[in-house]
Amino acid sequence: MMKGSRIGRLTRVLILLVGMAFIFSGCEEPPTPPPVTRRKPVSKRVAKTPPPQKASIPGRKPAFSYNPQGLVDPFKPFLQIGSVGKTVEGIPKTPLQGYDLSQLKLTAIIWIGEEESVAMVEDSAGKGFTIKKGTYIGKRGGKVKAIHMDRVIIEQPLRAYGKRSKLREIVIKMPEEGGIK
Repeated sequence: MMKGSRIGRLTRVLILLVGMAFIFSGCEEPPTPPPVTRRKPVSKRVAKTPPPQKASIPGRKPAFSYNPQGLVDPFKPFLQIGSVGKTVEGIPKTPLQGYDLSQLKLTAIIWIGEEESVAMVEDSAGKGFTIKKGTYIGKRGGKVKAIHMDRVIIEQPLRAYGKRSKLREIVIKMPEEGGIK
């Protein structure tokens, strides 16, 4: 029995030694970095290179040439609503033309008849302006077309690129009594 236990012990020791040999054979010292070599400073002189010459053959046109003269600008919007910031010819710009129509609220209408009626609009700060038929209003060149008992109709030019402008009617209604519109 001694012989069997001795062989088992030897086997275990041998396996242990072989395993340790594998473990220690894989452990090497990290490689040392290569030595740093100092380079000599380069002189500040820059060699002059001749400018590149155009490779052209006499009598031959370039492959592509773009001339935008008379062509449509691809970055300009197709539809333009009114003329932003431009004054109407011959008429000075009024304070009402500095507001967008969505910033104005109709507060009062004095209706005498179709031609003589007057209305009052208010900006968000509470400043009031009186308008009548023919008054220019809004940033986009709108003009008061008519004043009715309960609403004001404004014509605003709608310009399509390359075509005559069409008119768009915008209606501003009086708010209901007791409610804010």
